[in-house]
Amino acid sequence: MVSVLKESKTEPLDIVSFLFIWIIYLVSNEKDNATTYNLLRVVIVVSLTAVVILRRRIIFYKNIVNILLFLVWGALSLTWSVSTPRIDVIKNLFFNYIILFLFIQYLGDTINRIKICIVAFASAGVLLVAKILTTTNIRTLTTRLFLEGFNINDVGLALVFSGICFSYLYEVTKKKYCFILSIVCMGTSLLSGSKKILIDIVVFLILTAFWNKRFSIKYLVRSFILFFASITLLYIIFNNAYFYAIIGKRTQEFIEAFLGKTTYNASDIIRSNLVEFGIELFKQHPIKGVGIANYELLNIYGIYSHSNYIEMLANVGIIGFILFYLPYVDSIKHLFGSKQLKSPEIKLAIITTIIFIVSDFFMVTYYDLPKIVIFNFVYIILTNTNENNKWRLNW
Repeated sequence: MVSVLKESKTEPLDIVSFLFIWIIYLVSNEKDNATTYNLLRVVIVVSLTAVVILRRRIIFYKNIVNILLFLVWGALSLTWSVSTPRIDVIKNLFFNYIILFLFIQYLGDTINRIKICIVAFASAGVLLVAKILTTTNIRTLTTRLFLEGFNINDVGLALVFSGICFSYLYEVTKKKYCFILSIVCMGTSLLSGSKKILIDIVVFLILTAFWNKRFSIKYLVRSFILFFASITLLYIIFNNAYFYAIIGKRTQEFIEAFLGKTTYNASDIIRSNLVEFGIELFKQHPIKGVGIANYELLNIYGIYSHSNYIEMLANVGIIGFILFYLPYVDSIKHLFGSKQLKSPEIKLAIITTIIFIVSDFFMVTYYDLPKIVIFNFVYIILTNTNENNKWRLNW
């Protein structure tokens, strides 16, 4: 990690990126801390604004234009909200996207700051793991109460991304501790007990295996060792009541769901009903939707849909859906058109983008600051080399 920072020519101002990423990891993933989080967001805005002023340059990427159009459409949706106009949500969205805009300005258009932020995301994962292990009751490890004070899915996804960043650092530095810390972050994310996070990790492992595919004897030996180690680990998990309660049961449910043999519990039934209700709302209001964040006010459970795709279609209609997901389409276009597929940075960005596309089937991401920062960060990595994708304003 230190070697990457030295190579990236780290400046004193770069401490702002570390503070920003550490804050969104350590504070935004907690429940019931709105006052502290809002205060820290103000500090972030002031700090990043100072960096932009000192650098005397603003850069506009295509995703910034798409974000602005989505925010305008979301604000307009307040005028036709079926239920209560969610002015509070729009305010929060605008504030989060102002932070995102300033963060993109910090990144600029050089690979050096991208590498610095990868180190920051990785180190933030270690800090989050330390916080979880020191502030939670270890006796509740086998229950959903273990991460009761945290937003479980947010914590899991953040740790998965930190694991991906450590995987990148291991690839470019060959330092074994980076590989170990990648496993620690991924492993801790599993303690959330979330099947969504388990799916994200499976996607990561499949994509990584595909990317690193080699047919040498050394590769085959490692593959066999990994295979037998995995079998041994699964045997321990499924034959030990303690480990089975933590992750074995979730793994079994995931495999059964994949094979079409699952038995649905109450939570699965509720989520299925939420998806059906969201589709019905979209059919009734296909163009404009029911108004930003109105979905959770209209369903009988009073909660969000657990799917960003359904949430977007129901709340802001097909127009808002297209505006929000245009950067995803742009990312996929760059994914297939990139001439730097062997670049470790491009590999990180593509794997993360695919994980986000999968995650949005099971998670709501459009108003969560860590998620929008991570996605737009990897978007910049994918599109950074395309001069047609950005405009500069100097003064």
